[in-house]
Amino acid sequence: EAGGFSAMVRGGDYDPAGGPAKSPLLLAPDAASWRDLDEAIEVLESVANDHPKEPLNLFYLAEAYRRADEIEKAVRLYKRVYAFKPRGLWRLEGPRYRTQALGQIRLLTKP
Repeated sequence: EAGGFSAMVRGGDYDPAGGPAKSPLLLAPDAASWRDLDEAIEVLESVANDHPKEPLNLFYLAEAYRRADEIEKAVRLYKRVYAFKPRGLWRLEGPRYRTQALGQIRLLTKP
């Protein structure tokens, strides 16, 4: 895919107001876009740093870290996602992602 994830962000599919990027990369983690995982992590880190109070951005970054076998970073972000209070839109979206985050925390921290 020409341009990859960075092009998608530059192309306007990333909401600079803090909403998560809406892309096949994020919504379908096994999509071909995941071939450039390093680029995806770089962009997702930037998005998460710019908007640290947007739990979905942190969730997507945690997913990318998990896929890159950066387990400590993934677990740390999954814990942050799980800790977000149910306010605003997160009151509706949050339960699904919090459940997934908790499942990953348990899976990744098994002795």
